[in-house]
Amino acid sequence: MRYLKTIVIAISMLFSGVALSSCGSDEPDVTPTVYVSGGASTHIEINPWGSVVANALVFNSTGDWGAEVRAANSSYEILENQDADWLEVLPFQGGPGEIRASLYAIPNNGEDDRYAVVVVSSPTNSISFQVVQHARTTGDGDGLKPNPGED
Repeated sequence: MRYLKTIVIAISMLFSGVALSSCGSDEPDVTPTVYVSGGASTHIEINPWGSVVANALVFNSTGDWGAEVRAANSSYEILENQDADWLEVLPFQGGPGEIRASLYAIPNNGEDDRYAVVVVSSPTNSISFQVVQHARTTGDGDGLKPNPGED
């Protein structure tokens, strides 16, 4: 009888150990990613006079993310060793959720359009937004393009 009690206790302890070791988080593991929902654009155009483009970058993130502005050519190829100091994105980092970041551009009084790529990165992937700011001058010697907001 004593032998039977020892076996029952041993089996009970074994099942208790298995039950306790299987306890864990009911939350599924989420891989931090950034992505653009259907219908959201990754191409942004900014007027030459400089402006704030509210909610220009709309994307989703399942974890931490960061944004970096990179200078680019007209084909949106990133130019190494060049700054796109005419453009700023805010916020430039954050956590999970639907993100609506704004772009801040200084006026482009030159003859050429300016290009940049905003790279939004998570620990596992990245997405790119193409940005063009049109030139204020026409480049053909006619001077400034008219400002549609001025009379």
